[in-house]
Amino acid sequence: MKIHYLPGVGFSVDDKLVKWGETRDIVRKALSMKFKPNDGVIEVPDDKIFYWRDIYDDFRTNFTEDSRLKELEVHGNVKILVAGVTLVFEKDISEFINELKKLGHRPVETDDGNFFFENLKMVIATSASMGGDGDGLSYFYAGDDVSHIIDEINQLRDGI
Repeated sequence: MKIHYLPGVGFSVDDKLVKWGETRDIVRKALSMKFKPNDGVIEVPDDKIFYWRDIYDDFRTNFTEDSRLKELEVHGNVKILVAGVTLVFEKDISEFINELKKLGHRPVETDDGNFFFENLKMVIATSASMGGDGDGLSYFYAGDDVSHIIDEINQLRDGI
């Protein structure tokens, strides 16, 4: 399977395009793949975190409360084309970082092995950072709105 990530637009899976902000029903119809709905709530002290997502074999789509596509997450078994670079899971993440840097995309390492590319609105992470071993690519995240990541980076810089 191949995913073509289009920053600011959305992504395509095997040439089936879905755009950020499309409704969950439209995304499901466009992808026409087997999936499992996975909505829920996480109880945290003094709060609840609600989530709405569909889990496909090799990726998942996350939605807003009003069922609009907002994020894509991939954990393996997929090649991802972004900005002319093909990301391959389990290959050394530094190869992709160097290729993207050559194209003018500068990452911020938000945590050991987690790299945020603000202009591409994406995060890539190593296996070690995800609880495994090694520097191979293990996680890909892309979203329409990455302000929550920027806020976290700013808080870390400010020592909050």
